[in-house]
Amino acid sequence: MWPSLGETTKNTGIGRIVHAQHQYLPELGVELVSRPDQTEVFACHTRKGDVAPRVDVLHTHGMYFSDIPHEPYASWHRHANSEILRAARQAVVVTVPSDWVAEPFRRDMRLEPTIIGHGIEPEEWSPGTDGGYLLWNKNRNLDVCDPTPAFELSKKGHKVISTWAPVGKDPTYMFQVIGPQSWEKMKELVRNAHIYLATTRETFGVGTLEALAAGIPVLGYSWGGTADIVRHQQDGYLATPGDIEDLERGLTWIEEHWQGVSDSAMQRAKEFSWEKCMAQYAALYARVAEQLQSEQHRVAVVIPCHNYAGYLRDALDTILAQSYPADEIVVVDDGSVDDTASVAEDYEVNPNFKFIRNEKALGVAAARNLGIEATSAELVVCLDADDMLDPRYLQICRSRMMQRRELGIAYTGLDVHYPNGEVRKFSWPPPFSWETQSTQHVPPNNCVPSASMFRRSMWLRAGGYRQEYAPGEDAEFWTRGLSIGFDAERVTDLPLFHYRAHDGSASRTKVYVATNEHHPWMLDRVFPMAVPDLQAPIRIRCYAEPLVTVILQDRSGSMEDLAEAVEDILGQHVRDWELIVHSRHSILPLNIRYPFLRWAGSLAQAKAKAKGPLLLITQSGLPLKPDHLMDGLHTVVKREGLQGSIFEEGTMAGCCGGNAEPVLRAKRQIEAVEGSLAEGLKIPSFPNGTKAVRMEFVGSRAGAVTYHGKAGRTYRGGSSPLHRFADVHPEDAFSLLQTGTWRMVEAPPSPVTEEV
Repeated sequence: MWPSLGETTKNTGIGRIVHAQHQYLPELGVELVSRPDQTEVFACHTRKGDVAPRVDVLHTHGMYFSDIPHEPYASWHRHANSEILRAARQAVVVTVPSDWVAEPFRRDMRLEPTIIGHGIEPEEWSPGTDGGYLLWNKNRNLDVCDPTPAFELSKKGHKVISTWAPVGKDPTYMFQVIGPQSWEKMKELVRNAHIYLATTRETFGVGTLEALAAGIPVLGYSWGGTADIVRHQQDGYLATPGDIEDLERGLTWIEEHWQGVSDSAMQRAKEFSWEKCMAQYAALYARVAEQLQSEQHRVAVVIPCHNYAGYLRDALDTILAQSYPADEIVVVDDGSVDDTASVAEDYEVNPNFKFIRNEKALGVAAARNLGIEATSAELVVCLDADDMLDPRYLQICRSRMMQRRELGIAYTGLDVHYPNGEVRKFSWPPPFSWETQSTQHVPPNNCVPSASMFRRSMWLRAGGYRQEYAPGEDAEFWTRGLSIGFDAERVTDLPLFHYRAHDGSASRTKVYVATNEHHPWMLDRVFPMAVPDLQAPIRIRCYAEPLVTVILQDRSGSMEDLAEAVEDILGQHVRDWELIVHSRHSILPLNIRYPFLRWAGSLAQAKAKAKGPLLLITQSGLPLKPDHLMDGLHTVVKREGLQGSIFEEGTMAGCCGGNAEPVLRAKRQIEAVEGSLAEGLKIPSFPNGTKAVRMEFVGSRAGAVTYHGKAGRTYRGGSSPLHRFADVHPEDAFSLLQTGTWRMVEAPPSPVTEEV
């Protein structure tokens, strides 16, 4: 366990948990040791400990979220976030203290954390003597820990004792500042309080529990972990966040019902004992220990084949010659009309070999997915039937994957085999660079060869290959898979992947398309929180207060249709949304791929669950372009909000109607998104003060084609000198990029005049 008992004090939130773990876990069969060589499970709080060689279980206690208003992030905020995420990517299991802290992991990492709340010893918290004061006792007055609400109540004549004053404010007669206290002294301050103030957006709230156990009614805001613990107008009063008048109404209500609320608070606290909490920890550690002991790091090789019978035998022979033998070998015949099946029959004597036949060709992406579904190995290599592997390939890649749990992809150098027998080693692929991998280009930028070893968990969470991006489907899959919390590494530059060049290869016969349509971060560079480059400034959203609730109606019960609709929402430039699926069907695989989904059995139930002040109702099978939500926000701002309770499909409407706050939030969201896109795309400023994007037509068409932008704007694009370049309005640049026939250029070239 890190930190150890001696490295923590009991007067901090994490310290109380660590002390409780050392007190209770030995009684539950968990031995806490200090030497790494004695350890079966490494459990770390917030980050990887200084002694731990790895992180098996990461206990997170919250992060510094960019969508919660507070002072600008300092370097220590960014560093703390990076350390938490670095540990989370390594961990077998991530725990969080409350449901709302789980949401960024669900959304950005497609990971379902284990929720384990905190606890107390209720019997240690008997009521004290009512001192008549309100108590605010956080350990700082920075970022989310703002004592301003407590200070404002003191200005209204209520006596407040606080550990801190708001920044820039001095103590007053009614606002006494006592500074940090020992756990023993703070315990007495809690027991003798009249009302406990819980206005901070807590990740859980151990202090709130302690107050309840002492029979102290809680006056707080209805958000974060406080809303999970305190029952409104039973154990206290939960006011609208930021509403001081509502806080004062709550104070009046508590005064009128003080004794009943106090009794209810003590009963509520008994539901949160350390004994119950530690039983969850013990069960978790036992489960992780068993999982670690049973890990075998098995490897599956999947070979899709479409009319490549002449090459298939060479590919299979190189798999059978591996120094680490493949645990599973799957050949997927994707609608071949040659002798693929006959070649495969010769290998069916191998007990690890499996042959799958598609009567109709579905494409390389679908064939790979089908083959992976037929395996159970933790590590997978997809090898095209016309390529080969060096005998050392599986062993070297597997060894590195075992050393680095956060590694989602391992790849090697390659050489190219030509039809004339020539073999040439290439400088590509390079060492991995997320900056390169995540930059939009046609053909797609890519550091990772098609034959690379990857984790099955990455494939499950990311959703597999997509045929619509062929022949760049592998580059798109690598980029998408890495974006949800994995890293990639060129484990050696030795050419262990043998790529065969011939006239029939897909890279020579198919047209590449843009791969950013479902990945808005490829344009605005505002990445999901756990991408490989953790050195760049990271914006971590908690998604607790969405601006837009999207209700997705399932019309067909088709998992494919629903998944495509979800991807369209994920592809929106506006990220400030929540997604509720209205379906009568149980589609469990979607919960694995998209754990952030919320479900409702009827449209009325979906509307009742909506948190956002703006609502968009759409349905599966109805494609949404990446700027659909942005257009809706522009409409809301233009009309100064949409009134009433009429909800039109495809149109954004106000849930409450007549509320100006959604309009203001929509304006801020538009400014933020357009600013991020402008920065990410490096949109230049022109001398007249207007902003435009200089774009170059890179399609193959010689004659000019008209492209339509917004507000009636049109652009002509063609490969002729006259129509090769265009100055494009920023709102239109994104849609032109998505066609795959335009790219941005740094500066405009010299003017070109038309020749007659």
